[in-house]
Amino acid sequence: MAWVVVEYNDLKKNLIAKVKPKYIVPPDLKFKIEVTMPKGVDKKIEKDPLLHEKMIKPAQKEYARIERQLAMMLKAYDKEIGELKNQVDAKLREKKFNTIFKEQVATAKKFSISAMNKGWAEFVKKEKQYAKYKIKVGAKISLGIASLAASIASMAAAPFSGGASAVLSIAGMVKTASSLAQECKKAADSCEKTQKSLRKDLNTVLATYKLQSKKNIVAQELATHYVNTVLTVEMASIRGCNEKLGLVSNKLAGIQLKSHEIAKTLNKAMKAAIMVEKKVGSKSAAKLSKLEVKIDKMIKKIPPNEKRAGAALKKYKAVKPIVEGLMAKRPKYLEKIEMAMKVLNYAGATDWAGVVQTTAEIGAEITVDIILD
Repeated sequence: MAWVVVEYNDLKKNLIAKVKPKYIVPPDLKFKIEVTMPKGVDKKIEKDPLLHEKMIKPAQKEYARIERQLAMMLKAYDKEIGELKNQVDAKLREKKFNTIFKEQVATAKKFSISAMNKGWAEFVKKEKQYAKYKIKVGAKISLGIASLAASIASMAAAPFSGGASAVLSIAGMVKTASSLAQECKKAADSCEKTQKSLRKDLNTVLATYKLQSKKNIVAQELATHYVNTVLTVEMASIRGCNEKLGLVSNKLAGIQLKSHEIAKTLNKAMKAAIMVEKKVGSKSAAKLSKLEVKIDKMIKKIPPNEKRAGAALKKYKAVKPIVEGLMAKRPKYLEKIEMAMKVLNYAGATDWAGVVQTTAEIGAEITVDIILD
């Protein structure tokens, strides 16, 4: 039978009481965690204070945590929406609020179930008479949708320039984002190719250094020996390292800049799609809504790629002093070549290939005759 461990139905009322939002109406939430167990066992263990401590309290704490977090989030979003100038931006923030709200509830569900399973396992270790019972922890959650209050919902939207022209404008924005994504992929491809050549040059210098380091040279003559037999002999490879290092660094910096532009452009396309959606029929609105979801997913793919390029750029900047030391014929930097090779591991072309493909697919779907039917 099912034993209801925790059950809460007052989230909306509690959030309104705590935050007193002016612009967002928080969603309803029914949050129930229950344990399925053999008949009669619930009566035996319901009164057990140790089980209460191990199982019920963690679930209660998890719900209390989510209510606190959602109250803070509601307060922040409500303030932000109150400062916006038009309905389109307000609607975007409302969508974002609902997305995060849903994610937070899913996380609370996962952690509540995990905490209770862990609590039961710890309980039966001490109370072995219960070890023979098998339980199943489950969650029943019913989550509503947050909405804009009447005061913000009636706010005047930005001027509407007409369905067909607006759709063409969205298509143009997506096309721009797709072109920028293709440039990022091309730059990432070039980075990977140049990186291989750079590693090859560094490996050439390293091999010569290792060969010469095996020779029995007295300490006071070692520096001169390395300058003459490694740093001078392999200067062409070292210069090649320096040139390639600069090339990759510039391209990585370019990927960072273009990533920002892609995200900004797609965000504009999203806003425009929401505006058009409110002015067309239900069938076209449904298609636009699906496109908005795809564009939103696309926007979320950009920051990780930008972050990877930024992290790689930091590594390349860390390698720069080593290559410059080799260029200046300073033997101590020979010992750092292996470390430099370990950090030169950027591989971003594959990720950008996915971005290019998705933006192209979205662009193909945004046509006047398909959307405005």
